[in-house]
Amino acid sequence: MNKDRILFLHGWLFDSRIWFGLDKSFSKKNKVTLIDLPGYGKNKADKSKAINYCRNLFSNQASPSVLISWSFGGLLSLLSLSKDCPFIKKVIIINSNLSLIDNSSEINLKNIKKIKKELLLDRKKTLKRFFFECVKGSSKELKDYRLLIDEFKLTTLPNNQTLINGLDDMINFDFYNNLKDTQKEVVIISSSKDSLLGDKYYTEFKNKKNIKICSLDNIPHMPFISYKKEVVQIIKEFI
Repeated sequence: MNKDRILFLHGWLFDSRIWFGLDKSFSKKNKVTLIDLPGYGKNKADKSKAINYCRNLFSNQASPSVLISWSFGGLLSLLSLSKDCPFIKKVIIINSNLSLIDNSSEINLKNIKKIKKELLLDRKKTLKRFFFECVKGSSKELKDYRLLIDEFKLTTLPNNQTLINGLDDMINFDFYNNLKDTQKEVVIISSSKDSLLGDKYYTEFKNKKNIKICSLDNIPHMPFISYKKEVVQIIKEFI
């Protein structure tokens, strides 16, 4: 394993606590940074747009870095594949819908608009349902759900405006061409057990030498509680 800095970028709704200590598997040999997007976690006071924040963060890296991203963070991580971000050397994307062009998954244009509406009508019910979808398919589904609820009290989550801004970003921005055009090394981890996405997205990249597709058949959308070892193993092989 080299000495590159490792950046961890969370997804929609959850802040950097979502890694459940996965970062500690790398902190002895690498400098680790847990990113909180604007409006999330330790960065709640920041009112900037997530896309602008990430574009600046990635382009201003001053040392070789590996970016590890999950879910909505995966979409944002595509910004780092730009030539304007020379120090982001490798990107690892975990269970992420990288484009809304394919509407076969649960995270598509129609359902995102539905989530926006439901969020305003009944925030608590909507967020709890999303919590469950994140661990659905896990062999320890209920245990993982309870741990997720315990770690992320509903009162500590981003406000509705921050969450709606994130959903709007999924609808309005598409950086898929960055992935198609990049010469950087990329690993995409997906799973057939992912109740939100599935693993049918990335077949077009199977013959691209700089992009590696890894399918873990048994992991849910949020795998960092019960499937941490499997995810860590793939990451360590890559970096």
